[in-house]
Formats: sequence, C-alpha cells, structure tokens
Amino acid sequence: MKIKTLLELQHTIEGTKIPSDITEDLEYYSESKEEHIKIVDMELNHVIRALNSSKWEDGISGDLFNEIVSLLQDKLKKEK
Repeated sequence: MKIKTLLELQHTIEGTKIPSDITEDLEYYSESKEEHIKIVDMELNHVIRALNSSKWEDGISGDLFNEIVSLLQDKLKKEK
C-alpha cells in the first residue's frame, strides 16, 4: 500500500489532518533505479527497506534525512 493511501486512511480512521510538511515534493533517490521517487508514491515495504538499507546516525537515517532536509530547504527558498 502506498504511503499516500496510508495517510488518507489514517485521516479517515483517526480524524487526523495529513501533516502539511508531508507533500508531493518529498523524494527519495533510488540507487537501484537511478531516479528520484516521490515518497508518497512509494509502497510502505519499500520505504521500510530504504530506511533499513540507509546508514543510521543517531537513530535517523542519515542519507534519507539529509535528502529530505535539502528538499525542504529548497522549497522554502522558492517560497520566499
């Protein structure tokens, strides 16, 4: 099941809002496919595998975390 669908289900079941910082813009670079993939379009099992295969630093996946931070910073620069 894709992350986007899971977020929509969570919204429906729990009545929670989908966080505004989780957007269509967040991407993960797939080394095996050599392309960027939108995280919300990834299957949950693929996200788990991506996190598991990344190097972990202080409990946070360093590669994935840094990529997400970079994308958010770029987005904030564009909005200014």
